Amino acid sequence: MKKLFLFVFTFCNGVFATSATVNVHLSNYVYHHIEKHPQVVMRFLLKNAAYNVEAAYMLGIFLLDIRAYEFAEHFLQIAAEKKFAPAINALADFYYASAKDKALSMYKQAAELGFAPSQFNAGVICMEQCNYKEAVKYFQQAAENKDFDPELKKIAKLHAKKAIKKCKKKN
Repeated sequence: MKKLFLFVFTFCNGVFATSATVNVHLSNYVYHHIEKHPQVVMRFLLKNAAYNVEAAYMLGIFLLDIRAYEFAEHFLQIAAEKKFAPAINALADFYYASAKDKALSMYKQAAELGFAPSQFNAGVICMEQCNYKEAVKYFQQAAENKDFDPELKKIAKLHAKKAIKKCKKKN
């Protein structure tokens, strides 16, 4: 269960990028106790979710992992309302399959906060919608973001070049 939680926590769906930029002490606590004492971790996160944005986010991710979607959405929204970019990105991932416009709006919101995975994800959706100018903008932001994974920066640069070519063909 610990490995699955960390996988969901650090890498979300398919081509989408995400990041675990949360409090190191909190994430260490969860990592070291999740396998042996999941109920204790849940109680700890529930107790802290009301005033700790990272606890609300981690609880939301944990609840997604166990497929408690309504509760997960609730706690991710708590963190998102406090402008916590990883939570906004996770909510956008959650909405992606059923409401792409809502997902794109949320990716853009987190992208404005400088969250590189959301910049990349917004670029992906803009490409899918043939909005190449906007795709270029978001891919370039992701490629220039110092906090983004170097391998994903390369992919963002390639996507930006592809979007530029398609943009030129379109015009």
